[in-house]
Amino acid sequence: MLFAQRLSTGGCKMKKVTITDIAQELGISPVTISRALSGQPGVGSKLKNQILEKANEMGYVRAKKDEPYKILVLYKKPIVQEVSNLNYMVQGIEKALQAVGADYYTEYIDHEAQCQMVLPYHCTKGTVFDGVIFVGRFDPDYVTFIAKTINSIISFTGHMNSSDYDSVGFNIHNAGYRQCKYLLQNGHRKIGFASGGGHKNRDRLLGISTAIEDLGIGSREDKIETVKDGHYERLDELIAAGEMPSAFICDSDYTALQLIKALHERELRVPDDVSIIGSGNTEFSQLSIPSLTTLDLNIDYCCEVAVSTLLKRIERFDKPFESVEIVSRLVERDSVKKI
Repeated sequence: MLFAQRLSTGGCKMKKVTITDIAQELGISPVTISRALSGQPGVGSKLKNQILEKANEMGYVRAKKDEPYKILVLYKKPIVQEVSNLNYMVQGIEKALQAVGADYYTEYIDHEAQCQMVLPYHCTKGTVFDGVIFVGRFDPDYVTFIAKTINSIISFTGHMNSSDYDSVGFNIHNAGYRQCKYLLQNGHRKIGFASGGGHKNRDRLLGISTAIEDLGIGSREDKIETVKDGHYERLDELIAAGEMPSAFICDSDYTALQLIKALHERELRVPDDVSIIGSGNTEFSQLSIPSLTTLDLNIDYCCEVAVSTLLKRIERFDKPFESVEIVSRLVERDSVKKI
């Protein structure tokens, strides 16, 4: 944690001593000093006592509330004007951190930096962080690497099943269930799934099949592997065989927009011939023709939960790990036809 300085006996403030000053006195890294002073694990009892004695000698008292938390926000994809919600996620995290009065730094970490185990720039400059938020799915080994420098970690939308970290994300199983239920309620019985790839599609497909089972409707799925470069061989096969679904569930709004374009090129109209439901409620979902029925991910609230969960971890490092999933909200527009 952070520490405030004592007043001298003459009523004047002593020269402010920093964690770096203590580190220089002892020849120890500032991260180790911070861990010892905040009671976090990773420092032996003998060394911890030595650090506490030196901090007391140099005139420090614990003052947890006098300084804001320092939080590092890492994201792994460039923030550009696109049909994903990454920029809104980072902005939402910043807004939530501002609401709690935290100091924060955002930084882009590309794939190569993860592979080479490169420390974030701000860490190399001696800044001691209380916690870090990973936005998106990072390499697990890189997360473990960062955990050696910053103890309190949360993964936002990139939960890793095998890791002991807090995570906050979207309930993808519920999203698939909600998308499928909506289509079934609108009379669709032959439902396809369009995927742009991703590790969470297994959960979405499970939600789709669960909705079919729960509603007692003998529907089936035609799984269409939709890649980003626009190959639709499976789509052509379904058309040729007369097995075209009446509706498609898409794993994202971007996939939905690609599919609408591909259907248009094959002279199939949305929603007259084929209905489409997306996921994400991105800015472009309202600009597509027709406007896209989709799921809103409740990003602002997710960001608030991510920040509050991280602060709980900082304040109580030994608490059980939490995995929080936020349910999406259906946004009805024009891309689904009732049959």
